[in-house]
Amino acid sequence: MDNLGQAGQPDGRPLLLLDIDGVLNAFPAWTSRRDYERHEIDGYPISFHHEVREMVGELRKHYDISWFTLWNHKAAPLIGPHVGLEDAPFLETSWDRGADILMAQGVEPEQVRLIMYAKTPLLTELVDNSQRWVWIDDAHSDRDRDYLESQGFVPENFRLIRTDGNPGLTWIEVQEAVTLARAWAAGEAPEATSPADSGASGAPDIRPGSIAGRSDAVE
Repeated sequence: MDNLGQAGQPDGRPLLLLDIDGVLNAFPAWTSRRDYERHEIDGYPISFHHEVREMVGELRKHYDISWFTLWNHKAAPLIGPHVGLEDAPFLETSWDRGADILMAQGVEPEQVRLIMYAKTPLLTELVDNSQRWVWIDDAHSDRDRDYLESQGFVPENFRLIRTDGNPGLTWIEVQEAVTLARAWAAGEAPEATSPADSGASGAPDIRPGSIAGRSDAVE
């Protein structure tokens, strides 16, 4: 993973890990709405809300953003120009690597799939547990948060913000992230919350690949 050192915090700001499918790319149920623009990118139908660039811009005022998506190295050149993140680094995701980490830690095979294993276990290698960071995704859950806490991540220093994949990212999730960044900057210790309390309602559909149908990391 050559990109491990790219997600540092040289200016002392918190880190924001950003997914694509179900976050920046809204799911098909919403593609006919007039406030979404449809594209075909790398052979996949992609739908961006017309305010997504402004939402990402607001997040970028407060965070150092890194891609955290199965698009991996294709995120910046293919999705980045549409949302203003063509220069953002990425943290590499991998179902195989994530499963290997969990199995090495003694997690039972039937429990591995309950964790978003393409991403969550990798954070133990990619992010220092003293960092302050936010992860915006449509498919993490309380199990991911509990796992991260069990690996030494301090609850007050990170937040999992979950979107509803149908509309994708909204100003509700943006405001939650901005409020958190401002609290950290003011030296406050925000109360830890559950992904179930953030953005989307209901439990996520945990399965290999994103809910948008990308079953493997993009090569």
